[in-house]
Amino acid sequence: MADDGWEAQPERSNPIALRAIKWVALHLPRWFARAWLIPITGYYYLTSRKVRYASSHYLKRSVIRSGTPWNVIRHIYTFAATILDRVYFLTGRFDLYDVQISGLDSLERVMAGNRGCLLVGAHLGSFDVMRALGITQQNIPLKVLMYRQHNAMIAKILDELNPSLSENILDLADENVMLKVMEEVEGGSVVGMLGD
Repeated sequence: MADDGWEAQPERSNPIALRAIKWVALHLPRWFARAWLIPITGYYYLTSRKVRYASSHYLKRSVIRSGTPWNVIRHIYTFAATILDRVYFLTGRFDLYDVQISGLDSLERVMAGNRGCLLVGAHLGSFDVMRALGITQQNIPLKVLMYRQHNAMIAKILDELNPSLSENILDLADENVMLKVMEEVEGGSVVGMLGD
């Protein structure tokens, strides 16, 4: 895994499994959907040496500083839970979470001058929360930079949940993406990207 970047790793799921998880998330309680992640976590832990290695390597360099099997399993589970959370955020189920917005006054000051800005985030938060809340509840003209083709099966399922939000993605694989970013910022939009 160290030789290949994350974008070079093939997607390991399949559309049937993803649609089943989506159905469970939308029709059954959240605790039940999260319980489904336990066997999924076990599957990825047991069947992918690359996933285990990447997680352990990351954890050893992080605050945890320990890539023990238990920490790797927790890391994989947390990653899966984050993807599951995206289903709820994209369908407007904010009632399942304690979402607190801070720093909005700074953003409003920038936007009051009829100009946009670039927001740089990290994988510590969720752009899906920002995207869903910003567009649906705060009326913030928001675009997000991401690779659309990476994890295309998951992206397709998530785009089906809220097609209007998928229209706000600027694809980093597009050779003209930086021109589009400049146009969006000059036009008053907020462009978000992950800096890590």
